[in-house]
Amino acid sequence: MQTLRPEPVFAAVAAGTVIAAAMAMASLWPVTLQAARDRSSHLVTAGDKAKGPEAANDYLLATYLDPANHTAHIRLARTQIAAGQADLALVTLERAGQGSEVEQLKVRTLIEIGRPTDASNEASRLIEPGRTEDDIVLAALAFGLAGRTADAQGLSARVTSPEAAGRIVRALAAPITLAAELYATGLQNSSSALLQK
Repeated sequence: MQTLRPEPVFAAVAAGTVIAAAMAMASLWPVTLQAARDRSSHLVTAGDKAKGPEAANDYLLATYLDPANHTAHIRLARTQIAAGQADLALVTLERAGQGSEVEQLKVRTLIEIGRPTDASNEASRLIEPGRTEDDIVLAALAFGLAGRTADAQGLSARVTSPEAAGRIVRALAAPITLAAELYATGLQNSSSALLQK
């Protein structure tokens, strides 16, 4: 009677175990991804309730768990801007996807860190058809700050509210009124820098 040697039997059992483990892990991958997405969403909610560094940490962890969580990237960028880390916020916004909120935040950040030319280039996206009046006013401010008054002058005709049209006209009238409109929009650093000039 012939007996099996233990080495081939062990190799066959080991290979079968490895294959079974790989199949089990592969079947769990979608569940793991969904759990990471869910946890990321919960962290965004927790960050919304938190303040300062705790909120920033929640948003940062949410972006690690789900790199496609655009809301987490946007909220993280906002906390970075509030913490004076505008350059880091611009990097975060590159991962935040597309949309009016992302583009507005980029323009506002570039204005605040003293890059008016870059801000006006980004603001060109804010005047595309279908944009909100806030987008168009922000674009006019960016154009005015960069000295592109010719680009900004026709924008008052693209808004329907007299208030928005008035803001655009005032922003283009003189540097002091542009500074006042920047300040009213929450862009205090750029407003102060313009007044100091």
